[in-house]
Amino acid sequence: MTETDRWHRDQAQRQMRQMRRLQWQAKAMERASDITPRADAILRAVSLRFDVPVDDIKGRGRSKTVALARLAAYWLLWHRGLSYPEIGRAVGNRDHTTAMSGVRRVNEMRAVNATLAARLDALLTSLEVGPGVAKAGALVATDDKEALTG
Repeated sequence: MTETDRWHRDQAQRQMRQMRRLQWQAKAMERASDITPRADAILRAVSLRFDVPVDDIKGRGRSKTVALARLAAYWLLWHRGLSYPEIGRAVGNRDHTTAMSGVRRVNEMRAVNATLAARLDALLTSLEVGPGVAKAGALVATDDKEALTG
């Protein structure tokens, strides 16, 4: 094999690697576009239910109200079938282990706090039943936040 032949072979291999990388990125973008509307609807529903802006849920705030809303969002997104990396991206570009920890914490809290479990179940049911966030917000009263934290 001559030097020119090797150069052409290497060039073809580089182009194939680049093509596979671009195909992978296109598939990832397609999956993300499928996930984004579902995640946005859930984040809006959590925002309405907990009276916390979506930007705060996605943000870095650590107040009790914001943290609880964020944990609820993790749990609902996980319950709706999103992967941990997808949940992390949807909730402020967090690491997948943060989403895993959040889901685990909510499951532990649900085992101890029946009121929290009932509220999350009602919100999950409203998301499954209603086509939009307005319906989800209407089905769950917003004046019961004290019961969730206590």
